[in-house]
Amino acid sequence: MKLLKYLFLLLLIILLGAAAYIAILNNEFTIEKKSTLKAPRELVFSQINNLKNWENWSTSKKYSSFLNYSDQTSDENSYFTWEIEDLDSSGKIQNKSIKHYANIEQEAFSKKLFGKTNYKISWNLNEEKEKTIVSVKIKGKLDFWAKALNLITQENNKENLEQEVTSSLNNLKEYVYQKMQVYAIHVDGIKNTAEKSFIYTSLASENNPQEIISKREIQLQKLRDFSKKYNLKSADSTFIVFNKIDKKHQTVILSFCQPIKNINKLEEKETHEDIFIGSIESQKTIKSTLKGDYKNIPKLWEATKTYMVENSLKQDSSAQAYEIHKITEKDSKNPADWVTELYIPIQEKEKSIQTIRK
Repeated sequence: MKLLKYLFLLLLIILLGAAAYIAILNNEFTIEKKSTLKAPRELVFSQINNLKNWENWSTSKKYSSFLNYSDQTSDENSYFTWEIEDLDSSGKIQNKSIKHYANIEQEAFSKKLFGKTNYKISWNLNEEKEKTIVSVKIKGKLDFWAKALNLITQENNKENLEQEVTSSLNNLKEYVYQKMQVYAIHVDGIKNTAEKSFIYTSLASENNPQEIISKREIQLQKLRDFSKKYNLKSADSTFIVFNKIDKKHQTVILSFCQPIKNINKLEEKETHEDIFIGSIESQKTIKSTLKGDYKNIPKLWEATKTYMVENSLKQDSSAQAYEIHKITEKDSKNPADWVTELYIPIQEKEKSIQTIRK
């Protein structure tokens, strides 16, 4: 009987000692990671803020079938939970406060068997020229049983989580890059265009999309300032006329154009500052549409020319092709959302006439 009592006391001492040891173990940890993406901050932010998007890049995607979402999956109070019986694991991540495009504060917890770990997660997004720097900071706090479980299983919560965060940030970068590269080209076929009256400014440029787009905003701002000065009303999307294309030297002469509703206000006014009045009569064209980055514009032209050859259509040499930029970087920071329409005039019995006059 005494032996049993001594064994019980010994076991009690061991348990109390173990409990005391577990109690003094550090129960807090901090993880900080950074990743630099050559991508718009708004696009990166949307991937983090909308918790449903985490299935695209987070390590949680391997458990996507176990995830349950709130009705609203982005902005404050949105959350997702999980419960995986086979792993005796459950948890929750919730958006707590949002500063759009700059900061996301989250709270989370995970349970495994009888142990629980609480987390505070902070995402900060900073712009640096054309790059976005993503910084994530995680503060974890283990309860007594979580520490005991780690001691028994020899697991290291911090090291495991660090690996998951690093992997998730790498996946985020790869996914965002893939999303930016998506594009689609469609040849819409023969379209009869309406007459256009516009103001325009012209210049010569290297014939590549990046160079043309870099000059576009400067020229369009001139047109906006001119319209404001004379109280002109815009009629439609701006467009670029390709007046002359020199394939040998890879140069082009362009006109940057803004359609105007009340163009008659300028008929008796003397235009100046290199801004002129122009018009395009209604004409038959081949219309094609690109949804995606401007760097794919050469492919848009190539697809249109191929369509013309396959359908025995010839370009009207007396009229110029033009591009309308329907959705631009001002409307969306994601290049995959940009929409460019190409119109190439084609020959018919009575040719359309385009005039650009001072």
